[in-house]
Amino acid sequence: TDRALNASLFRNFENVYLVNFECGGSGANKKQTQHRRKSRKPNQILFASISAFISRVDKSIDQGLPPPPGKRANLTDEQKRAIAECNDESSRPFFFTFVGNLKRDGKIRNPNPNFHARSDLKRFHDKDSGVLVMEAREFAETMPNVSFEDLLTMSKFSGAPRGHSKFSYRFSEVMAAGSIPVVLADDWLWPFRPEVADWEKCAVIIPERQANITLAILHNITNEERCKKRQACWNIYQNYMETDTKVVAGLIEGWESIFSTGKALELPGVQCTKGDYSCNDT
Repeated sequence: TDRALNASLFRNFENVYLVNFECGGSGANKKQTQHRRKSRKPNQILFASISAFISRVDKSIDQGLPPPPGKRANLTDEQKRAIAECNDESSRPFFFTFVGNLKRDGKIRNPNPNFHARSDLKRFHDKDSGVLVMEAREFAETMPNVSFEDLLTMSKFSGAPRGHSKFSYRFSEVMAAGSIPVVLADDWLWPFRPEVADWEKCAVIIPERQANITLAILHNITNEERCKKRQACWNIYQNYMETDTKVVAGLIEGWESIFSTGKALELPGVQCTKGDYSCNDT
């Protein structure tokens, strides 16, 4: 960062921006923040992070990065057409699914006291009603002929609760499958700028402290609203998440929108007043 800030290209030209990409942590660290404050051009030092806290970033110019999907579904033309025509529900027999680590965060070196959203979802598991919430091993044993990607393509809603960090890799996997992400990740800086991606129209955003009423919230969403959310999510995915090139294009489009208008929209998500893991219980 020091070398980049002192480079003649950055120091001598007005329309040059330094972008810090962060694939871990919680946003700009102390040194990076000091660089921005001391710089003659603080608004030209930009951050894009996978796991940043909203409370620790510059809400007017910073933006999130979509987590890289571990397993990406590839929808058929028929499945894509079903989303566009709102005929997708019949091919998605599961109402809500989540496969992943459901344990409390007690085995790692620095346990997060509020890592409860995932374990709170376990109580909803009821295969007969189309709700699957289970560990990966249990899923593999009980449904050996169904891949994780196929499960997501068969799900109306899919969980993307935060893990050890603020984000979940499930988020991008759910988007790729055309399912509607149900996100429990307080203070997470969502991917892209809201000027580009309207997550309020796409995802279901639930405060972590309300994880125990997730199903009630989902059941209150009408079929028409569900269709619109799925279409909004699929449009975001196709335009900005499908490839690495599209991700970068989405970031640039977001910054261009801010700099051309001089205005920044309010960030989506559950925002906290302090940048730590306790905000979801206040």
